[in-house]
Amino acid sequence: PERAYARSTRAHNTVAVDDLDQHELWASHRIGGRAELRDLSFGPSVLTAAVHGFRAPALHRRRLSHDGGLVRCADWVLPRGRRPVPATARIHLPADCDVRRAGATVEVTTPGGRRFKIHAPDDLRWDRSPVPGWRAMFTPAPRHCLALPVPTDGLELTFEAITD
Repeated sequence: PERAYARSTRAHNTVAVDDLDQHELWASHRIGGRAELRDLSFGPSVLTAAVHGFRAPALHRRRLSHDGGLVRCADWVLPRGRRPVPATARIHLPADCDVRRAGATVEVTTPGGRRFKIHAPDDLRWDRSPVPGWRAMFTPAPRHCLALPVPTDGLELTFEAITD
């Protein structure tokens, strides 16, 4: 079960569309159908790409940008038809990080004392759960999973370093 989870889309810092994996996973070391990368573009401070997961009912588009001390991550889920498709954005952090939720904002302190905030839209609330993780083969390192639904008009998260 650990290997299956580690290979799944929900174990990664991305969006799971309709709670499906991006690839068709077989056995422990095989991949059948694969996601298709589309529209990759980049500039000095922006990276944009889209992926259509294997048999997914929607396209996931992500834009990462850096603006001074802020990093922004914007996600959109574009259904093939007219019906909205449920999607969940996940961020995984080491379990030894201190994670504090305050409404739509999460403040993270690393074991080394570095701090940052993740800001979400005000109408959303973070779900937090413990999940397995690994530092290397056979070296478990549990993690926090922070999850948010992706609204039909998209989701933008802002990452802000805290310097005091």
